[in-house]
Parts: sequence; structure tokens; C-alpha cells
Amino acid sequence: MMVSARGVADWHTNGQPIGNLTDSFAAIGSGWWPVIIFLAVAFIFHIALRYTRYRKFTYAIGANPLAARVSGIDVERHIVLVYMMAGLLSGLSGIVHTARDQRPGRGRRRLRARCDRRRRHPARRSPAASAA
Repeated sequence: MMVSARGVADWHTNGQPIGNLTDSFAAIGSGWWPVIIFLAVAFIFHIALRYTRYRKFTYAIGANPLAARVSGIDVERHIVLVYMMAGLLSGLSGIVHTARDQRPGRGRRRLRARCDRRRRHPARRSPAASAA
């Protein structure tokens, strides 16, 4: 599936890297900003998972969804909320990752290098060949 998606992306962009992102976008992925973003998100979720009903509902649903439903928790609504949070965090990480790969073609070079490493096999020498 990923090969198909890359093929469609290459066809759509005529094989040219997309480089019209601004310098302020690139700043998100440089310096201390990724660390600051991580610490802010970690702090927010620490508070949410320590002191709110969100933690209690999530824990109750994870332990026993039927018991949580019987105790009055809207299980479907809360599961949707949990998946929305996961999607939000995935999107945020995608933005930071894209900002780090701001230079055109950088991601493609990294992908090719990874594929080349998988294709290469180290030459195996026999113990007699290494002793000579």
C-alpha cells in the first residue's frame, strides 16, 4: 500500500520535492522547540491523567468496559475522545517531524539509504581468508 501511495505522490508532484514551506514552519523542528513541545504536551497530559475525570473514565473503560457502562460512563463517547487525542498527538508529531525534514529531498535520501542498507549484505569471510 505504501508503494502505491508513494507512486501517487510522485505522480502528483511530478517527482519534485515540495519546498514551499516557510522558515517559521521549519523553526518548529529546529533547536529546542521539539523538546519544549514535548514537555508542554507531557505536562498537559500529566495533569489530565492525574487530576481529572478523563483518567478515571479511561482507567475504568480499560479495566472493564461493561462495568464502566453499568456505572454510568458513556463508553463509546469516551473511546472516541481517546482516539481523537491519539490522532491529535499523531498530527502534532507529524508536524514536528515534517518541520525537521524541511530541506527538499532530505526524506527521500534517507529512505533510499535505508533501502540500500537492507539490500546490502556484508561480505562473509571464512576464518581461513581472514588469517591470510
